[in-house]
Amino acid sequence: METKYDSRLPKSLINFMTGSRSFDLNRPSVTQLLHPPQATILQSMYPDYGEDIQDRVRMSLGTAFHNAVQGNEERFEREHPSGLFTITGEPDDYEYVNAIGERERNVVLDYKTTSVYKIKRVMQEAQAFEIIDNLDESVLNKFSDALDWILQLSMYAFLLAGDQMNYYSGRIICINFDAGNKRIMKSLKPPVPNNIQIIDLPLVAYDELMKWTDRQWTRINEAKKFYDDPSQEINVDLVKCKSSEVWGGNRCGEYCPFIEKCTGVLND
Repeated sequence: METKYDSRLPKSLINFMTGSRSFDLNRPSVTQLLHPPQATILQSMYPDYGEDIQDRVRMSLGTAFHNAVQGNEERFEREHPSGLFTITGEPDDYEYVNAIGERERNVVLDYKTTSVYKIKRVMQEAQAFEIIDNLDESVLNKFSDALDWILQLSMYAFLLAGDQMNYYSGRIICINFDAGNKRIMKSLKPPVPNNIQIIDLPLVAYDELMKWTDRQWTRINEAKKFYDDPSQEINVDLVKCKSSEVWGGNRCGEYCPFIEKCTGVLND
């Protein structure tokens, strides 16, 4: 089943909103490592499966904004210390020149177009700026809304500096999709004061990040084995989508186009 869309739409719009989705198990991107392993594999197996283009509007607006403002156009890659795979990715900017002409040294930056509610929750979680040296359950719960952003910035820092990555700090520039609704912004606790909100986030320590990325790559491998041949024996606990990855189940029902292809039995 191909991506669904109205045939009257311009071909240029369809091309932009669908794009290409390549996947190389030995060269996963930062984004692919962040996704639940089953979603990564199913996306590679069914690149055009059953997704309505109407569901890609917000994502495409975010992509367009990134393309317009990102300062970095270079794609980086760095081999994982295990030697088993290479991580690839393209940070939006790093060590950039700010509005008054000063260089923001040792900063890795990403833009996010998101809702005012997401901005509020991440602001709450970013109160203490520190390096995360243990991704245990208490830390995962503390940064539940910001975790993907923290891991993303951390992997970009690794791509830039390897085992010296923690000389970098992480910064998100949030663009409020709900811009103009001042009543909502002021009523939140804490309030979101700006439509363009700067949020500094902690990074994951190098050793802990290498353990996490190695585990994610192993999980993706197990998922590929299962979907290549479901009769193979696999480590089900590795392949399962974790509750935090599927947003307590909300991702499965509304935001995952592969729900009909997903086994279901591999989820917490």
